[in-house]
Amino acid sequence: MKIILRLVLISLAIFIPVFSFGFEVGNIISVVSLLFAILAGFFIAATTSNYLQHQSLIALENAQLITIAQLVNKVDPDNFKTVAKAIDDYLIATLDYDLLTYHQGTQHEFDQLFLAIDKVNPGTGPQASLYQNLHSAKAALLATWQETRLTAQTIVGPLHWLIIGSLALLTSLLLLSLRDGSFLAGLITGVLILGVFEVLELIHTIDTNVFLATKLSYESPQQVFAALNKPNYYPEFVIARKRKLGLLPSVYRVGLYKGSDATGRKVIKTIGSPKRK
Repeated sequence: MKIILRLVLISLAIFIPVFSFGFEVGNIISVVSLLFAILAGFFIAATTSNYLQHQSLIALENAQLITIAQLVNKVDPDNFKTVAKAIDDYLIATLDYDLLTYHQGTQHEFDQLFLAIDKVNPGTGPQASLYQNLHSAKAALLATWQETRLTAQTIVGPLHWLIIGSLALLTSLLLLSLRDGSFLAGLITGVLILGVFEVLELIHTIDTNVFLATKLSYESPQQVFAALNKPNYYPEFVIARKRKLGLLPSVYRVGLYKGSDATGRKVIKTIGSPKRK
């Protein structure tokens, strides 16, 4: 569909009848295109900065989860399975949402993780000295989670889109009025209009963290699963794509959604078996 849309944009510039405005277009298109370029450059810079920060925070959150699991295993091995399960449940829940909404959908699992950490008993042995480190890691995780919620928000609002979209439309119309009816002029105009569209598409892609979701491709939390000695987990809708690309491990878990389940809960199934040595 995206390819078809781009071909349509180019074709329109070639086949739409030639028209002109009753005023000088050259000076106006210079001002309009300049304003569009300035605003587009600003939004691209702002959304890219937010995108890079969001990416770093997700990596930091995963590292903090691994640190918490390792500290619990040293401070209170008896409660390690409980905390590991809470971390596992939280990460599985995050993978069922996109990068902009998973905070709202995983609040319960995140709270349960903190309750599990609070139940850790340091005892009186040498490992008790690490108990303070555990709660420092918990506080750092909370700070990271709160900051990630902020960077997950989109920067370009409806009013911004209205302004930049209006400038893009006006630029395209003025470009169309400059054609002389030849095929080459129509083709060049179509390419220029396509460039304007691509700028808008780029801003939307970065602002909604689509780049980040594509880059991570559900692989970022898998290192945490490995630290918990648990198989990789993927939502059901990801399996077909990864199987096609040959990226599935020999053993993994998949979340299968039961349509007949009135509670809406998913069933986690383990696929494959460990290789025998």
